[in-house]
Amino acid sequence: MDKTKSKDTYWVLANIVGIGIYLYFASGIWPVPDDTDLAAGTPIVWGLTVFPAFLLCSLMNIVWLTLIVSGGRRGKGWLSMRAWLLVVISWFAVNRLDSYNMDHGSAFRTGKVSSSVSTHPEKN
Repeated sequence: MDKTKSKDTYWVLANIVGIGIYLYFASGIWPVPDDTDLAAGTPIVWGLTVFPAFLLCSLMNIVWLTLIVSGGRRGKGWLSMRAWLLVVISWFAVNRLDSYNMDHGSAFRTGKVSSSVSTHPEKN
């Protein structure tokens, strides 16, 4: 395996772990869909738990991009740009998912797939 591909694998794996940590902490503060009483401290909790994971991975990706660009000037490293772009697109999608669940609530918290369909026939 090429050294560049090997290093890219480590960067991608580190981002996958970062995305997992981000989603773990973010999902803890997503409101339940029918809950109208949102916690007033949610932005503070987000800033103390989710933001550090996002910041660390953002800094890591800036370093990775810098290494890719500096390698590109020497005629190598541009193949790594595809992996970097895939990671950035993944982070954007995760951030959109987090924003959507903060605004609309998350069915993941209740265990319901849909609020209109009951999973228990005796409750209908």
